[in-house]
Amino acid sequence: MRIGRSSESCPLQVGERVYFQKLVAAWGALSPAVAARYPLSRFEGSTQAAFVQADGDAYVTCPQLQLARLASAAGARVWHYEFRHLLASRVHPLGYGCDCGIELDLVAT
Repeated sequence: MRIGRSSESCPLQVGERVYFQKLVAAWGALSPAVAARYPLSRFEGSTQAAFVQADGDAYVTCPQLQLARLASAAGARVWHYEFRHLLASRVHPLGYGCDCGIELDLVAT
């Protein structure tokens, strides 16, 4: 079993007030804890980087790790990876991130 993910960047940067509104919309009463775990200072003030990391951890990374642990405990051989090659862009200095599945030629052999 291979379990992987691609690191992607969010296309929109929003102000700090909107960032906290988005946290509340996404996590409700847990939003203060999420904001404390993913402070903007950890992401050089980037609201998009902070939100994408929190969202990715909650809905991709942590579930993948849980699945890998369960599969391993059941006797399956498990390889876990994270593909971080960013697609370059002449228009966007930070690049486009990774397209979902772009790494499959590298890991699905």
